[in-house]
Amino acid sequence: MRMLDDPVTIAGRTFTQGCDLRVEQVTPYRTGVEMAPLVPELEIFPDTRPGAWAMRIRRPLVRLGSADTDLLTHRLEAVAGDPAELVPEYVEKIRKATARRS
Repeated sequence: MRMLDDPVTIAGRTFTQGCDLRVEQVTPYRTGVEMAPLVPELEIFPDTRPGAWAMRIRRPLVRLGSADTDLLTHRLEAVAGDPAELVPEYVEKIRKATARRS
């Protein structure tokens, strides 16, 4: 994390901090790793009361420990693929959805 020279506004929210991000893999559109069943195994969510984890994950950035990183990486590797192959479907679906709203 670092302070940004110029804040960035996305969807009405202003961000003053940022980090580098490299996207190497994505999951097919509307798929991924379901978080709720993993909450008891993840160190990042020490409060395991039903629903308590949901607010924490909505933070813009959440730092994961190595055990959590390993678990999520393992789960993602089972479903993720090359962005060059999968991103076009994201773009197509988003274009269709926004065209219906117009």
